This record gives sequence, C-alpha cells and structure tokens, in this order.
Amino acid sequence: MMDDASSSCSSSSGYQSSAGGAADGRPQKTPCQHPSHNGDLAEDFVVVDRVEGQSPQRFPQRRWSSSIPRVRYSTSRPDEAVDIAMGESGLAAAEPLTVGEMMQRTVVRVPHHVALRYKISGGSWRDVTYRDYYRQCLSAAKSFLKLGVEPFTAVVIAGSNSVQWHVSALGAIFAGGLSCGVHTAIGREELFGMARKVRATVAVVENYSLMSTLLTGKTRGQLPELKAIVQYNGALHEEHPNLYDWEDFMRLGCEMSTVEMEHRMSQTQANHCAALVYTPGTTGDPKVVMLSHDNLTWSAKALVQSYKAVEFGSEHTVAYLPLSHIAAQISDIYLAVTVATTVHFAQPDALKGSLGQTLKEVRPTVFYGVPMVYGRIMECVQETCTEMGWAKRAVSGWAMKIGLEGNMNKQSKVPLPWGWSVANCVLFKRVQRELGFQRCKIFAVGGAITRTEVYHYLMSLNIPVMNFYGMSESCGAHCVNQSTEDHWRVGSAGKNLVAVSTKLSDTNVSGEGEICFSGRHLFMGYLGDPVRTSRAIDNQGWLHTGDIGHLDENGFLYVTGRTCEVIMLRGGESVLPLPIESRILAALPFLSHVVVVGDGKPYLSCLMTLSCVMDRVTGGPTDQLSPLARRWMESLGSYSTTVSGVIAGRDKTVFTAITDSLHRANTVAPTNDHKIQKWTLLDRDFSIPGGELGPTLKVRRFVVHKKYATTIETLYRT
Repeated sequence: MMDDASSSCSSSSGYQSSAGGAADGRPQKTPCQHPSHNGDLAEDFVVVDRVEGQSPQRFPQRRWSSSIPRVRYSTSRPDEAVDIAMGESGLAAAEPLTVGEMMQRTVVRVPHHVALRYKISGGSWRDVTYRDYYRQCLSAAKSFLKLGVEPFTAVVIAGSNSVQWHVSALGAIFAGGLSCGVHTAIGREELFGMARKVRATVAVVENYSLMSTLLTGKTRGQLPELKAIVQYNGALHEEHPNLYDWEDFMRLGCEMSTVEMEHRMSQTQANHCAALVYTPGTTGDPKVVMLSHDNLTWSAKALVQSYKAVEFGSEHTVAYLPLSHIAAQISDIYLAVTVATTVHFAQPDALKGSLGQTLKEVRPTVFYGVPMVYGRIMECVQETCTEMGWAKRAVSGWAMKIGLEGNMNKQSKVPLPWGWSVANCVLFKRVQRELGFQRCKIFAVGGAITRTEVYHYLMSLNIPVMNFYGMSESCGAHCVNQSTEDHWRVGSAGKNLVAVSTKLSDTNVSGEGEICFSGRHLFMGYLGDPVRTSRAIDNQGWLHTGDIGHLDENGFLYVTGRTCEVIMLRGGESVLPLPIESRILAALPFLSHVVVVGDGKPYLSCLMTLSCVMDRVTGGPTDQLSPLARRWMESLGSYSTTVSGVIAGRDKTVFTAITDSLHRANTVAPTNDHKIQKWTLLDRDFSIPGGELGPTLKVRRFVVHKKYATTIETLYRT
C-alpha cells in the first residue's frame, strides 16, 4: 500500500479516503457519517430489538465507508479498487453498497424473519433469523481475523450447501478478506492448484477427507500461505496445529477485541474486491474472477427490479446447486439477503435423488435449476403418466395441449385458449402440487443449453421454465426471460437486466457477432492475469464475452455459439457446432450429449452419448439407460436397456434412427461443410467425476477432445 494519500494508486488500494471530485468532473461520493457505538458489535442487535416495528431510518447503525475513488474499469490485483460504472439516473445511479451494508439494511428491517432453514438429525427443520445470521457472520469474521486473514487475502470454502458455507463466505468478506468457493468434485492436485492460485490464508471444508487433502498439501509445502483449516462437519480425526472444528473456530473470535474488526469494516469500500469465483473451465483451465462489493450488491438489486414478481420478505428458495458457481451464490446469498428470502438447504445428495422430497416440503416460490434438473422433472412426470389408465391419459393429453398453447400465447400477447381454467383444475394444479411447485412463480434455468422438448413439455404442465443468460464475469445474469408480457421467448437468452446494455461487435451479414456487456455487474478482472483481463474488458468498459449471437427486432438475445468453439475445417470454412448439436439433440431425445468435432480436418464428425442412469453415490454414469431413453427406444421398436447392449449389439433400430436424423439435419445445413459425415456412440455418458462436464454441467470440450482423441482420429481414417 502506498503512503502518499494523494496518489491514485493509494486511492485505488482503498485504505485512503478520496476527497474532491471524480476524474470526469462528477462529485465524488464521501463516507456517510453515523453515530459510533461503544465498540461492542453485539450492541447492533440490542438496538434492533429496541426499534422493532419502527422505521429503519431511526436505527443508528454503523455504516461502512462508500467513498469511490475513480481509477480504471479493471485490474488483475485484488488489493486495487476499480471505477464503478455509475449511470446518471435510475438503478444505474444507485448508491454503491458493501455486502455488509446490504445485510445491515435487511437485519434492521426484519431482524426476526427466518433467513436460513436446515435439517437436523431426525428430519426436523431448524431456523436461523436474519439477526442470528448476521451475528454468526460477525463472529466468523472476528475468528478469521484471529487466524490472520489480512485485507484482500482469500478464504477457500469447499463443501455442500450449508449455514456454515454462507457464514464463512460472508464472514470472510466482513473481515476484509475474499470468499472463494471451490467445487468438491475435483481431484487432489486440482484442489491444491485452486487453493494455491488464490493464495488461500484459511480453508473452510465440509469433512475430514477434504481437510486431510489440504493438510497434505500444507505439510508438503504446496500451500505456503495456508495458516489454518476449519472443518464444519464431523469430528477431527487427528491433532495438528491450526486445525479447528466449527465450534472451536467460532469461539476464536470471542477472544479478540472488536477494535480491529471495526477498523477493518470502516475501511471496506464498495469498489473493493469481495469474492473470487472460478469459471467453470469449459474452454480451458478455470480463470479466477474478481467481484467487487458493488458487483454483488448491485447485481442483486438489478435482479429484483428485473424479476417484478419478487417481493421482499415473501420468497422461499431451495439451496442445492454448488455454491462454487456464481449463479448459486447470487441466488442463495446476495439476492436472498437483499429481499429477505428464506433459504432452505437441501440435503447433500439433492442431485442424486433427494431434491424432489425437499421441494415438496419447502414449496418454493422461486426455483432455479440447471437443464439436467428440469430434464429429470420431466422424466418424473412422464413416469407417472405411463401408470395412468387410458381415460386419465386422454384427459391429461388434452390438458397438456391447452397448457402448451396457452404458454405460447403468453409470449405474444394472445389470449389464453378456451379450456385453460378447466385444464388448470384437472392437471396443472395437481402436477404442481405433486412436485412441490404449487406456489412457485419463477422457474429459471441457466448454466447450459436446455433442450426444446424440455421447455415444451413443462410448459404443457403450466411450468414455464425461463432461460437467463450470463457468466461468472457478469455476476451470473445479464439477460433474463420473465412471465410479464413481451418479456419471454422460448429459446432466447431473454432481454437485458434493468440498467445494463448489450451490443454485438464484428457482426456478419446474418447479423451475428460477438456479444458484449456493459453495466455495474461486470467483474473487476481476472486474478493475477492482466493479459486476459485486458482482452476481456476494453477501455470503454465493455466486456467481450466470447459468445456469438444475434438480437431480434424485439430486443431478445439469441446465443448461437462461442468464438473459441468455432471449428476451422482444413479447407478454411468456419463452423459453429452449437446449432448443429442442438438440432441433433432435439431429434434424438435418447441422446444426452452431442459434440461436433473437426478442427483442422476435412469434414465434420460428432461424438454422441446415450442418456443413462447416474450412480447416486459416485455421481458417475452407469450402464443402465435412463427411463426417457428406454421409452423413446421402445417407441422406435428397440428394447435395449443398457448402453453396452446398444453399442456391442449395434442395435439396428437405434443406429438407423441416428443415421436418419443426421440426414435430416444435413438437409438444412447452409453448406456441405456444415454437414456431419461420420459419427460414433461413446460407451460412457459425460459426467462431472469423469471431467467432461463442468460444475454447471456444461460440456468441457477441451477435455472431451483430449480424452477421446483416439476415437476422434478413427473417424478420419480412410
């Protein structure tokens, strides 16, 4: 940190207040002055109790400094502040907030509202109010200070969704550090690498297995900055300096003075880095995205204003997706705190089968899922339908036609079809109740491509799943679909969030170009990588996403591929694989993945995997075909039940269906170079443990190309 308070570098590091005007002549924001307390953080809660039911403005809470030194739009250093891209009016001009200020406002307003719910042994639910949630975060922050967390140093968190995960993340941020979630379904060396890359000071892990892995890295000298490891579930199985269970960790903060804690809080500013997020790594090694306090708090407010159905203090969500991913963090932590949502934690095996029961118990008002989850919901309903008698099937079929027609009408301001209310009574309400969706008003999906038949099937049950689009670098969302008139198109990425902008650069004759974002939700930069940072964010503050797409006449964005995924054939023709893959998947529902290959080759080929049952313990693929795949194969006349049976026996019915579908896809190809010439079925489906899928279940193409290099080469042998 520089000593000269007048220097721009000193201002950017955030430990000097900036006075006077901004570089562009706009008035510089200055810290808000509030009465100080007696130094006891617990006093905050005494005051909350005393003014309960009164106007929040009467609460003399301590506010953290929000002065905004203006330096530049991006950086690759976590200890440098960046310019906040303030607008002139509306949400774009809203006061920047730190994460702590955001939470304080909600605690003041609804201290006794339930923030978190989790199950204890025996199956009963326990509640944590917003007041207690905040208390725990402050205690964790003091404990992190005791363990030596310095400003802008990382606290790595690895584990399934839990109160402890949330408290650790917010506690690290309150202490002036950086929260950094990592996915647990990774190998030992990858975990070492992720912790080392962010120079983790403290690690908070779920279980002994993760703790022992990091301890091994520490003793081997692979994690030199790591000072302590905290295990929040189960007993410690060995004694070692600076290993703590959760209770001992939380007690550490009781031993230290609050003076340093208050000082650390007072120095935190909205344009400081608050969180580190690893990208899914679908196109290469994961990058570390740096997100500021303003990125997180402003993005949450933008989502609230964009999703008009969201109401303060009325929402219930289920936390089940990995918190290492930005979308889950925004939804379950920052957006939840902004609107006083009650977050219900699913069981660790949610994605392996228990999610359905949790949904029935919680009855969420907002549900966010990845395509795989909605696909499983569709399969669950289809399984039930096969058990119906012919009369019920006939009535349900009629109602589903009404449901699909009605939801298509909603997208174009056309009245609902005749019979909608009857279909709602005989089918929609019943199915929604069975799934736990009877009070759900927002069904959001993101993270990967959703198949058209999933959209349509669930729409036919009046479960309108709406896509949103964004990336880690935009705090998860940039465009959204929603159920209000003219704000929803199936297959589109949606329209811009409130107060953000989209443009296309280097457009071709078809109007397709690289998608670029602008707004206050854009990240600070990539940790320790100034080259990639400068490539991503230009000097006007636009983020170049690397995605390719087009805008229609109504402002809906359609994503058609990624620049880094473009296949360059030997003859010089460039091909986007995503549209081809989507057409094949739409025609063949028994397939789970299609990957088009051919870079540097004379023609296109593709790898395919059959949809199969996943092992509930390992998360890897089994040899058993999924119920959906079996039903489709039976409809074609095939009675294979295993992947190996289809491949080893060269199931004629399945192979013919694939060949015919590829022929139909080739007939609509714009040129011969866009046609698939050869294909093969792989003997195992893609999975996270196998490495082919990232945390959000997107295909990691570079892994597929490397893992199946020999198979790919066989497709090009004459």
